[in-house]
Amino acid sequence: MASSIKSHETLLRKYMQLVKPERIIEWGPGESTEIMLDEDPDVKIISIEHDTAWYNKAVERFKDYPNVGLKLYDRAMEKKKCKYPYWAFKWAPYDLAFIDGRRRVECAIVAMQCLSDKGVAILHDAGRRVYRKPLDPFIQVLEEEDSTLAFRPGGYISIGDSE
Repeated sequence: MASSIKSHETLLRKYMQLVKPERIIEWGPGESTEIMLDEDPDVKIISIEHDTAWYNKAVERFKDYPNVGLKLYDRAMEKKKCKYPYWAFKWAPYDLAFIDGRRRVECAIVAMQCLSDKGVAILHDAGRRVYRKPLDPFIQVLEEEDSTLAFRPGGYISIGDSE
């Protein structure tokens, strides 16, 4: 299931090899799912999708992988107070989180709370200020490449600084 190299592929492959995850959460199935399965065909992946058409494509694409749990988030769940990012708590903990869906800042915050001790989160399109700026005080950046960010919880928060 190899794919052409995209902006997120290098870091995703690197952290799949470094972390050797047993359980993964991802928001937004697709190429990232293929990359993770290429690195470890047996890894357990929970993948949350909010768009029915994309979900149906993913179901067809990954039908031969019983270890890929595709979850369709729909509007009915919003009415039950289950928000898209927070649904991941249901299956935590995870050794790797890949964030490439909607509401990425919230997904990143949830991911940090759901990671195992060895866990790493990867945010695609982290170069977008709207995603990165709110997270900076709360994360320990491990690496950034081509608008993809590998991080863990841990940043800095200073209360009462005079500067």
